[in-house]
Amino acid sequence: MRQTLVLSCALLFTGAASAQVTVPPGSAAAAQQQAGSWARQAVELVVNRGLVVGYPGGTFNWASPATRQEVAVMLARLLERYPLERLETLLSSAELDVLTRGIEEARAGLQELRTQVTDLLGSVQALQQQVNQLQGLTTTAQTLTDAAAALGTRLDTLETQAGSTQLAAEAAQGAAQSLSGRVDTLQSTQADQARLLTEAQGTLTQLSGQLQQDTAALTAQLGTLQASLEQVRTQSGTQLAALQTELAGLNQRLQAQEAVTAEAARVRAEADAQPRWYVGVGGYLVGSPSSGAQFRVVAGNARLVGNFGLRLTGDFGGQSGLGSAASVLGTYTVSSGPMTGYVGVGAGRNFTRQETFGDITLGATYQFTRQFAVFAEGRQIFSFNVNRHFGSLAFGIQYRF
Repeated sequence: MRQTLVLSCALLFTGAASAQVTVPPGSAAAAQQQAGSWARQAVELVVNRGLVVGYPGGTFNWASPATRQEVAVMLARLLERYPLERLETLLSSAELDVLTRGIEEARAGLQELRTQVTDLLGSVQALQQQVNQLQGLTTTAQTLTDAAAALGTRLDTLETQAGSTQLAAEAAQGAAQSLSGRVDTLQSTQADQARLLTEAQGTLTQLSGQLQQDTAALTAQLGTLQASLEQVRTQSGTQLAALQTELAGLNQRLQAQEAVTAEAARVRAEADAQPRWYVGVGGYLVGSPSSGAQFRVVAGNARLVGNFGLRLTGDFGGQSGLGSAASVLGTYTVSSGPMTGYVGVGAGRNFTRQETFGDITLGATYQFTRQFAVFAEGRQIFSFNVNRHFGSLAFGIQYRF
């Protein structure tokens, strides 16, 4: 009986230390710490006996963890004031009943606290399982998983601080709700992505049909272009044949032109090789209004510049003819083989009649040797002083050098 009583007292004083829990506010154990609870009489007994002094301010805080020093002090006071051999004689039966009932109720309270701790640990394990399940969410919830891991760490501290368990549980519940909201958001996002994918597939199907139609239209256009190209090739072949024929004709004409050009060059070369200077003498008959024989002397250069030359003409005759006259003419000469044609325009003076006249001469020469040629020319003279003109046809011989 003595050993049982000592152990019961020790259990009463050290129960909180052995439980190592903190009672959360609002729990059943916290309510039992209020005035008028089951522990009031036992607490007043041990305080009156001087076994427990309490904290400054008159508080007891039996549910707070007791240190080893506090437990040692209480046991030392107990053994000092109540030796084991006198414990039963110092306490009355009523006091022993109060103390025994308080110890039993303390045991029941401690058992209730152990049950609550066990429930809290179960809640912690359930929350840990939820956290482990939440870790399988998408990568966008990784930061929330870290928060849940931090929450698990905080839940582990509930083994030594039971008072903060409910707050941590509420925080965990809030985090779980936040995670649930994030999961709902992700599910909504996935639904939107599925809808967008469906719309994209519909658009792709529509574009594929349009592409097939465009491909068919392009194929038809390609066939039309190929037919047009074949037609153009046929027409081009006909036009090419016509162009080749025309080109052949142009080549023939070019060859003929080249032959003419070569002949003209040859004639020009021959003409250039001919003597340019000449003198000649001839005679002619003068027609109306005067009649008679006349002699003519000519001298000049047939090609001073190109085919242009200069000629001096002198006429000699009696009073019945033209009389004595001299004229200067500019000539243009064209040669072809031994034949040379020329035309001259100029003016002169009739010394016998004292008249000035205009002179137009048209003639031709035939060169029978390099130096000698015969000529025949017609001449028309228009008097500037009176209204009359003279015509003549002369023949003669030239010497060229």
